[in-house]
Amino acid sequence: MGDTLYDSTAAVDELRRLNRLVAVACEQISLLNQELRGLDARYIRAQRDNKKAFLITIGLRRTSLEGILILFLVFGQRKTDAIHKIEEELREENRRVSNRN
Repeated sequence: MGDTLYDSTAAVDELRRLNRLVAVACEQISLLNQELRGLDARYIRAQRDNKKAFLITIGLRRTSLEGILILFLVFGQRKTDAIHKIEEELREENRRVSNRN
């Protein structure tokens, strides 16, 4: 980070952008978790009724959704790490400016 107001403003803009991305990732994670819970219920029902073809189909679908969920989790974590890094840089800049005065 530089010492200019522009750099701080750009950092704040980037924080806002990253926060929006994390919010979208959280929303998608929530929706995927709901879908997985629904598939779990269907899987249990298919298991109870001994519907092997449905078990395979539901199992494959569940595996796919779990993979997508992991992608969103990793994406959200990376964006959260970037947020923490920018926040720390802003704190350091604030300390440097405060120490000058």
